[in-house]
Amino acid sequence: MNIKNINQFSHRELTYEDLKGMTAEGYIRDSTEDQRDGFGPELQKKAIENFAKTYGLFLGAAWYTDFITGTSTLKRSGFLEALLGAQLNHYDILLVFHTSRFARNRADAIRYKTELKKFGKILIFVSQNIISGRNTDFLSEGMNEVFDENYSRTLSGWVTGGLQTKHENQIANGKPPLGYKSEKYENGKHEIKVPDSKGLGGDPKKGSLETLLYLLRQYSTGLYSYESLAEHMTICGYRTRLGKPFTKGGVEAVLSNRFYVGKAVFHPGKQDEDVREGKQEVSDEVKSLWLECQKVKHNRASQSIGRPRSAKRYYPFSKISICDECGHHYGGQPVLRKSGQVVRRLYHRRPFCKVEPHSIRVENVMSQFQENVLPYFKVSEECSSKIFNVLSRENEGSSQENKRTALERAIKNLRKQHLWGDLSDEEYRREKRDLERQLSVVSHSAIPKDFINLDRAVQLLSDFSSLWKQPAITDEQRELLIKEVFEETRLRGNTLVSIKPKPEYQPLFAYIVTEGVRNHRGEWI
Repeated sequence: MNIKNINQFSHRELTYEDLKGMTAEGYIRDSTEDQRDGFGPELQKKAIENFAKTYGLFLGAAWYTDFITGTSTLKRSGFLEALLGAQLNHYDILLVFHTSRFARNRADAIRYKTELKKFGKILIFVSQNIISGRNTDFLSEGMNEVFDENYSRTLSGWVTGGLQTKHENQIANGKPPLGYKSEKYENGKHEIKVPDSKGLGGDPKKGSLETLLYLLRQYSTGLYSYESLAEHMTICGYRTRLGKPFTKGGVEAVLSNRFYVGKAVFHPGKQDEDVREGKQEVSDEVKSLWLECQKVKHNRASQSIGRPRSAKRYYPFSKISICDECGHHYGGQPVLRKSGQVVRRLYHRRPFCKVEPHSIRVENVMSQFQENVLPYFKVSEECSSKIFNVLSRENEGSSQENKRTALERAIKNLRKQHLWGDLSDEEYRREKRDLERQLSVVSHSAIPKDFINLDRAVQLLSDFSSLWKQPAITDEQRELLIKEVFEETRLRGNTLVSIKPKPEYQPLFAYIVTEGVRNHRGEWI
């Protein structure tokens, strides 16, 4: 349904009979409190499915879902996807189990209901039988939203008070960190975090104290960054406390958690931060290793401040070069020979990458680029005029957009006819295939109009070769040239295999490939 369809009900109240045949998607939000209150995800999903079946709605499979606690909607990715789906006209109706699942403060509820209405969408709270915005449901909807916000505020006060009390009793708040688990004491009234020697499912490599010690020992060597250590831990079979592979953020969280030196921290990083000695049991080995890791972090941070790059430390392809096998970026690394010569190499640290070698001399890449790519940087006046003519077809571009919208609407209507039984499976597949083929042609023929100054792009590309070969040009300037024009270059061992221009330069390269090098090294672009 679009805005025009919804407006046809503006002269009267929308009824449940009017919903029949419309497309719908469900939104589910789940948190710890929801499970306790009986609002679990399975219950929400079943209620939404039953509602759609009862009133003849075509329920899609998107199921926008969030597993998060709190009132902020900006942290709810599923909720934001649902709003985007409304904007892109992916559904007519958004089905939500309860008003509290949509928002737990009235300001957000009003704001986002207005957004959905602007896009011509209907919002329904299925467990309360409320069609949002109807006069007959106005009082019930408003009262429920007030109760939801009041419950959220009250719950927040209780939670904050409980956390404050735990902190005053020197008990670390939050979930147990890596290497620890929660244990009840005093007849289950209180809990404390204790070392976990067994790990998840009895596996010592899944979140146990052994995993924590291995992580700290490896980082304290100074050989790993957060990212490379996460990869190393994952390759060696170690997992987080929840049994998931390590990430850069997960490693950083461990190395920033003062829990491992026996501290209990309340509101870390905020103005009212309070640090106390915690009651958790932390061994001397864990404390000493964690403190050693802080020295490594400090040294790295100190070294990265104010170190100027010398002329030998410019790597024209370092930031945009990617391994064609594993997709990992190359970084610049100087190698000092015994003779005192500094050799610049591009290197990617992926021990499991199948392509060898993992490094290549910068001069080798530059030589291949100059020999195999630069000769084709020729943009004639004829090329420029043709591109200008294509980009100037604004009216045609608008017409193409209208065609694309019409075809998308036709595919959507075709789906409805198939679901209603008006079309057989074979007819549906055949007509859908034809419409999608037409849509593909229209989409690929659309011309973006927001390119940078085309005159400047043409001029730079025409002068690129001569600028690159200028005897006075420095590698710093070559680095700027490369990053101005190219988004990505791919290396496979010692070979430069492909280049990818930035979007604003792609029309020029497309013309070069089409007219000049289609049958000779056309794979470069």
